[in-house]
Amino acid sequence: MGDKNIRAKRLALVVIAAVLIIAMLLVTNAFATLTSQKVSSDALRTTVVASAEPEASSDSTVYVGDETASEPASVLASSVSEGSDTAAANASTSSTSISSTSATEPSAPATPASSTDTASNATSSEPAVPSTPAKAQITVRIAVNCKNAVAKGYSGSATMLSMQAITLEQGASVYDALRATGLSFRANGGYVTSIEGLAERQYGGGSGWVYYVDDSRPSKGCKDYKLADGDKVAWCYTCDDGDCPTA
Repeated sequence: MGDKNIRAKRLALVVIAAVLIIAMLLVTNAFATLTSQKVSSDALRTTVVASAEPEASSDSTVYVGDETASEPASVLASSVSEGSDTAAANASTSSTSISSTSATEPSAPATPASSTDTASNATSSEPAVPSTPAKAQITVRIAVNCKNAVAKGYSGSATMLSMQAITLEQGASVYDALRATGLSFRANGGYVTSIEGLAERQYGGGSGWVYYVDDSRPSKGCKDYKLADGDKVAWCYTCDDGDCPTA
């Protein structure tokens, strides 16, 4: 009976000793884990703060013409806050005391946008180019007929162009007026050789195109005669002398 009591006491001592050893191991392991997590949390906080400091001092102004723009300070503050919150969440899973040390770092105040770029852009604007004044214009009337050629057998219309008003720039010539009608014609310098396919010498050696201004026949080429506002121009195909006295 005495031996049984001694053995029971010894077994109880062994169990107690084992429980104490296990408890000490658990406490030691927990303390090591907490210490490691605290060191990791402190290192993370140091990294976040170090990365936030240079960004906080950067200019948040977007410069005209730059290919890249600085990140706005509000985005930086959000990134720092998210990093700190993540560190606090990881630390709080192991110990309440660790989580209390992971407070969110305050975001750096945003640097106010500089107005220098706006002012420089305003001063670098190109000066307004003065508009060129419109050239003075004149209005003349013009007609083209070939009734003399029709009398000789020409199959086209006797009136290629009825008298009509056209607007030209001041200083325009009789040649410019004919070109403004849209009729097809050929010319050799200031001498018109054909209009709408009706050519000179087609109905006799002296046949061809002549022009009149206000019922008078000028003595200069059509490129050299400058028109005045209100002039009347008439082109006439002549076959014989005196068959184009007027338009």
